[in-house]
Amino acid sequence: MTLSSSCCRRRHSRWRGRSARSVAAFVAVVALAAACTESSGESGQNGGGGGSTTAVPTTEPGTKASGTPVKIGYTNADTGATALPKITEGAKLAVERINAHENGINGHPIELITCSTDGTPESSASCANTLVSEGVVAVIEGGDLGTDAKIPILSGAGIATIGTSTLGTSQSLNPDAFFFSPPATTYPAIEIDLAAQLGAKKVAVLLPDVPQVPVVAGIADKQAELNGIEAKVVKFDPAAPDFDAALAVIAADGSDAITTIATDDWCTAMVRAAKAIDYKGSLILGACSEYARVLGPKETAGIYGLASIWGPSTRKGAPKEALEVIDQFLAAMHEAGKGKEIVGQTYGGYVNIWQVANVLRHIQGELTAQSVMNGMRNMKDVPNPLGQTVTCNPRPYPGFSGCSEGWLEFQSQADGTGKLVSDGFVKPKS
Repeated sequence: MTLSSSCCRRRHSRWRGRSARSVAAFVAVVALAAACTESSGESGQNGGGGGSTTAVPTTEPGTKASGTPVKIGYTNADTGATALPKITEGAKLAVERINAHENGINGHPIELITCSTDGTPESSASCANTLVSEGVVAVIEGGDLGTDAKIPILSGAGIATIGTSTLGTSQSLNPDAFFFSPPATTYPAIEIDLAAQLGAKKVAVLLPDVPQVPVVAGIADKQAELNGIEAKVVKFDPAAPDFDAALAVIAADGSDAITTIATDDWCTAMVRAAKAIDYKGSLILGACSEYARVLGPKETAGIYGLASIWGPSTRKGAPKEALEVIDQFLAAMHEAGKGKEIVGQTYGGYVNIWQVANVLRHIQGELTAQSVMNGMRNMKDVPNPLGQTVTCNPRPYPGFSGCSEGWLEFQSQADGTGKLVSDGFVKPKS
């Protein structure tokens, strides 16, 4: 499934402005709520792939960074209604690991200047001002719903925002931001593609009844048309979701696949409702993962999902270089006495820092705010062991801040792991 540059421009020009912001906002809020749940337990540690170790790899002499520290800012909502404190825990664990065993960034230890927000624009703007005054060379985005408020402050100071993904609608379009996941607008499209690949002829797109639904529905309809199938939106009340009623509508309509953009709690309830009526179609639940822990891997085997990077529960099928990073994380977590928290927010925070350090090592010379901004703007074909090659020049989807273009598609297995069903990272059909 290829997506040419010219086709990209035509397709995604329709998503810019209000439509792009609407769908990005919808996916961002759902992603935030999904991240608020933390998986636990040992299932998925080895991912069925074997080879995991509880001894921290790469501890030989000479790998400890000893140069002048590099100041990097880090923001995350650690308090408030949208608090995601374990993301920060994972980030700090990664900095310790990288500085002690991976020579920091080209010999320079990372000095992580953390600033906690409460998810509000005011706290995010305050953090941006603080980090500018600290003289950081870049700001890493954790999980901060108020992140858009940082844009004029950081851009005005010439400081780049970097990270795995963003929860901000304006950040998704910010030319001074560089994220390692595809833009939110690709999310509903790739789900429809997967449904079609699984043989579905009629797809139910199960969504909360929010103002952004028409935009998501439009993307789903166009993608269904490309695949020669039918897509129909079924809405539920986000304040009081009744998934039994929604599944009854879907079953009566004859839909043979369900896709969704939903929180982990909603996904779990969807699975329960589907089980209750013995639904035989395919369930494609995006980035949700908590349902397997809550309901048990045997009960949820066969469900499909998406990921933008390799992780502990998707070790099976991961390339060797990704396994090395995952095993380093697992070992560090065991060493920290947190072996039961290997899936969820902590891993997200860890790999966020790891990926940023990886790309910054490819910028030549002293790391300053200007050299990092220029380096990110011109970054092309930089290897990312955890995901796709990082290319920010040109952006894979013009106008969007993402520097990658595809998703992993996987199927949940009875042993709690995820089996890859796509040919690596795939892009939406066009």
